[in-house]
Amino acid sequence: MPERKKQHYISVFYLHRFTIEREGRKKGSNSNKEMRDTDIFFYDKKNKKIKKKAIKNLCFASYLFSYKDDNNKYVHDLDDSLQKVEEDTKNCLCKLDVIAGSFKQNKSESVEVDDVILEKIIEFMIWQLRRNPELVETVLKKTKEIFKGVEGVIADKEALSVIGRLGSNQECDVAPILAAKNQVIYFTKSTKFITTDTPVVRFNPSALEDIREEATEIYFPLASNMLLVLYGKGNKKNFHLLNDRKRIKEINIYMAKKARNHVFGSTKEHLESIVGCIL
Repeated sequence: MPERKKQHYISVFYLHRFTIEREGRKKGSNSNKEMRDTDIFFYDKKNKKIKKKAIKNLCFASYLFSYKDDNNKYVHDLDDSLQKVEEDTKNCLCKLDVIAGSFKQNKSESVEVDDVILEKIIEFMIWQLRRNPELVETVLKKTKEIFKGVEGVIADKEALSVIGRLGSNQECDVAPILAAKNQVIYFTKSTKFITTDTPVVRFNPSALEDIREEATEIYFPLASNMLLVLYGKGNKKNFHLLNDRKRIKEINIYMAKKARNHVFGSTKEHLESIVGCIL
């Protein structure tokens, strides 16, 4: 396969955090190859079946963030930027895993989280909002209409440039909006979180799920035992223990309903308990 043809819109390292291997039930390497080859359980909403596949064969598109230049060679500038964000995020999540380990050894229920860790995770979350094949296709189509009659390279380059700037322009700079919310990472010992192919989920009781609305809550699972929640407006930046099984199941069901097509979980049994509530 040509270099970088298969570009994932859900990061391999991210999905690996929702597998049995990551939970330590099986010994596995954290190398990129091992993570790519690791199987993960998922529910296919179209076929209404729970399946298992290697992570490398899920949630990808051909050259999603790349375009061909005048020499017919692929340019990967946007994908390079994303890979840097992914690397920073992996390091931050490793630090959160250390905090989670300390929760298992003592009776702490809440600790503060370093600003830099949350900033990097929010940056990754904003990138995740952009990593939507349908969105990329729509922007590319509209850009080609604007550049009608102009060579395709210019339109393709501009379309990816637009994608790279989404959520960071003057009209709607998402980062400070999210930074102004309370930021709490919930950690659970008693059950598990799922994730989906649309992992950043919004909730607003008024049904206006605009990120700019103060009442809009944002859920972003970070691992099978961690969930980032942004809500309201405030300075809370905590890592908090949550063992309310009923509440966690409600959140999981809500996130599963918002999935485009795939719901991911570390075990078949846990997925069955969630997807049985959305059929």
